[in-house]
Amino acid sequence: MKQVEEYVNKVYRNAKGNKDEIQDLKSEMKSHLLESVHELVSEGKTEEEAVEIAIERFGKENELRSLINQVFQTQKTFGKRLLNAGLGIFVLSFIIFIITIIPINDIHKEQAAIVNDIFEIIPTDGQLSEANKIEIEGILEDAKFSVGTVVVKNYSNGDEVIYEYTTYDNPLMSKLYSSYFTGSGLHGVFIESKDYSFLGLLVLLVGGTTFVLFAMLWAIIKAYNKQKTKLLN
Repeated sequence: MKQVEEYVNKVYRNAKGNKDEIQDLKSEMKSHLLESVHELVSEGKTEEEAVEIAIERFGKENELRSLINQVFQTQKTFGKRLLNAGLGIFVLSFIIFIITIIPINDIHKEQAAIVNDIFEIIPTDGQLSEANKIEIEGILEDAKFSVGTVVVKNYSNGDEVIYEYTTYDNPLMSKLYSSYFTGSGLHGVFIESKDYSFLGLLVLLVGGTTFVLFAMLWAIIKAYNKQKTKLLN
């Protein structure tokens, strides 16, 4: 019916949103209107009267148009804000992660250099004097990347620990340190240097989770708004 077609087109004239969704909503509204018209005609109304009554039941044209525009605008604006916020958080977390993993290669190089220096200090008998320990401690304190733990063992005398250095008491702190171990046959050196890559990974996981959560919320809101708009029809 031409009058029904014109009415539906006017209602959705300025609707903003997904074109396919809008077309589906228009088809549903038209179908409901035509169904209502046929029922009224079967009740004895003329086609013209039936069309007018059916349209009247849907409310005034301007009110419907305003409500539909508001639904689509809310969906578009709030959805964009959610996605943009989630994407922004994820990008920031990714940048932080990259920054934390960049120094890893330099950390391992310094650890290898420190271990070699310690091997040169260890006497042939494997026993460190106080002067040797002070020398090792000076190397550790001058390290570019903060050293958390160093353990030096003498394998020629069982598994004897001949030197131990630590700067933290809380075991959880070990998560912020990168480990490195080298054995020379007679001696072994274990060293941990401060490394924030684990923390960067946690930040990345939080950022990724936040983005997924925001995307899911956006999808739920979008589906809800679509369903609410369908109820108008």
